[in-house]
Amino acid sequence: MELLPLHLRAAAAGHLVAAIRAADWHLTTGFVGVGYLLPALSAAGHADVAYRLLAQRTFPSWRYMIDRGATTIWERWDGWSAEQGFQSAWMNSFNHYALGSVGEWLYRFVLGIDQEPGSAGFGRLRLRPHPYEFALYYDV
Repeated sequence: MELLPLHLRAAAAGHLVAAIRAADWHLTTGFVGVGYLLPALSAAGHADVAYRLLAQRTFPSWRYMIDRGATTIWERWDGWSAEQGFQSAWMNSFNHYALGSVGEWLYRFVLGIDQEPGSAGFGRLRLRPHPYEFALYYDV
């Protein structure tokens, strides 16, 4: 969101990476912050950390959901657990945008489909994919 002055952004990104590393390369955010996480890491030169989060298979992670049969992204990281099974459907959408915002990052960064700066309504597209980096961190 570019709230920090330029001279503080690298240090802030370093703190973010340190927090992720301290959590054994797992997410520690809820649905409000997760939509900003992968784009912020990529913009700060830490795409490797973003890919590592995407490839993470243990709880909490997107692949944790997929490995348990999810075909959409759940509202809660703990939408299903071995101990409790599925959480109540009253408090767990099984097709939720907030955690599903990873899709935007996949389109914009991995596939490189983005709006050309200065254009409106995707009238002009910019294509700059990063598939090589994707293949390094994800079992493809």
